[in-house]
Amino acid sequence: MELSGFHCPPNKCTYTILIGPYCKCGLQIGCSKAIRRRSWEANHLFRAMLFKGFIPDIVSYNCLICGCCETYRISRALELFDDMKKRGCVPNRVTYYSFIRYYSVVNEIDKAVEMLGKMREMNNGIPSRKDGGGTRFS
Repeated sequence: MELSGFHCPPNKCTYTILIGPYCKCGLQIGCSKAIRRRSWEANHLFRAMLFKGFIPDIVSYNCLICGCCETYRISRALELFDDMKKRGCVPNRVTYYSFIRYYSVVNEIDKAVEMLGKMREMNNGIPSRKDGGGTRFS
């Protein structure tokens, strides 16, 4: 993956910049086939980043986790969440909000409250109206 005319190899930021739109763009199209394809491409880029030896940061993980939650792929989102913690990347508010929103949408309120508890345990702040997208959790 190199731009013609440029001789700069991609780095972690390059991959993260490409992963973000793949996770968001497919959702705007509305076609389930396009959503699956964009999700596959985002995961492919993530794996390529790992293969090249780059360690993903919180932004990379949050893009993928949010995309997985919004496309109802909770098992993949939880895999990424576990992988993130194994690699020493500490989840932040964005990570937890992705899960809380997903569990709220699918009416699994117990799991949403459980995630909220984990968020508080990790000292990632107390959710507020500003951060919760209009929903007050505390």
